[in-house]
Amino acid sequence: MDLGIAGKVAIVAGGSRGCGRGISEALAAEGVRVVLSGRQAEPVGTTVDAICSAGQTAHGVVADMTLADGVTAILAAAREKYGDPDILVVNAPAPFPSESGKLRGFENCADEDYVTAFENFVLSQGNYPRPILAL
Repeated sequence: MDLGIAGKVAIVAGGSRGCGRGISEALAAEGVRVVLSGRQAEPVGTTVDAICSAGQTAHGVVADMTLADGVTAILAAAREKYGDPDILVVNAPAPFPSESGKLRGFENCADEDYVTAFENFVLSQGNYPRPILAL
């Protein structure tokens, strides 16, 4: 499929595993230069290697998009590597993990869990005064 986005620059925050990885790979397959982030170095590196091994373009950043410093690092890396981003995908951490790290289902979550999920997706860091990117 040709989405007409080849040559664009995309940030995929939370782009190293699961759905985020799939999004990173799909954008790269469209010819997009992808800057993906994740909180753990191994999945970030593995995903970047997979994309580059397929002949596509990707750069990884180990950072937490829910923290102001992480947002700054992701944006700075994108600009340094490829220029200003054209596409932003915010794939925030799962909002409802249990102590074991497995999802516990929305019906078992407190109101505060929903607020945290909203802040992660919309505001980046809960008390950070702007959306993830202010270009």
